[in-house]
Amino acid sequence: MLGTYQQIESDSWVIASTRSIGSGQTTPMSSQRKQVLDAVQNRKFNKDEIDEFKKEQVIGENNQGFLTILPLEKYNNDENYRRIVDQIVKEENQDREVVYERIIAINQSAAEAGQEERNQIFAKLNFDNSSSGTMVQKSDGTWSEKK
Repeated sequence: MLGTYQQIESDSWVIASTRSIGSGQTTPMSSQRKQVLDAVQNRKFNKDEIDEFKKEQVIGENNQGFLTILPLEKYNNDENYRRIVDQIVKEENQDREVVYERIIAINQSAAEAGQEERNQIFAKLNFDNSSSGTMVQKSDGTWSEKK
């Protein structure tokens, strides 16, 4: 599944530079492919904020492959900050869902794996791609700081 995930990331650059066919016509793109492209691009757009929130430990990588908000004092007491965190986390989790569904659709072994196994693989991928200091959820549900 990791190879498929990396392929989707690199395909987003190819898709983003749609080539022309003949005189001014563009290559048609399926709505599903466009949705995946939009999700990948949105994830790249939000990456800096997500990395900052992880550094502040207001969000963490849960054991299902998604972000979880870890309410800190600043999150609880600052309405503007809370609204931004909530929006970015919501967008990221929706984008991850789109990418995960695409991986399952085009990768036979991912399609054959059970939901729990896929979640563990996606979680590990996100753990591995996170910086040290990121809060990560263990399989038993407890949280710890990535070293």
